[in-house]
Amino acid sequence: MANFYDNSIVQKVTGTVHIDNYGSVVPVSGTVAVSLTPAKIPVTNVVAATTSSVLLISANTARKQVWVYNTGPSFLYLGLGAVTTNSYFLKMEPEGYWELPVNTSIYTGAIYGVFSTVVGSATTTEIR
Repeated sequence: MANFYDNSIVQKVTGTVHIDNYGSVVPVSGTVAVSLTPAKIPVTNVVAATTSSVLLISANTARKQVWVYNTGPSFLYLGLGAVTTNSYFLKMEPEGYWELPVNTSIYTGAIYGVFSTVVGSATTTEIR
């Protein structure tokens, strides 16, 4: 039964569990209680195209995920510090999309961008 006030779920369970390695069946009964962490609200921002390095996403130690969408006809260059069209970690195509890789240690520093022209924008979304 779900309790939406404290994000907990309690479910009665009965039955058997087959343990493959030992070829035996073990009866189980009781309750399973789980406390859920609610999903965080995404923070979305739109940054106008500029040919100078611009902060797209601030550093955030609580970061869970980041997405960047290049909404314009210009190339968007991404960097982890001041970025130029000659010094970047990703060159994003017009109408391109990038997702921060999620692994055991997500990058929590600032992400910068620079566009090839002043036409367009970048839409960023961060889950905290």
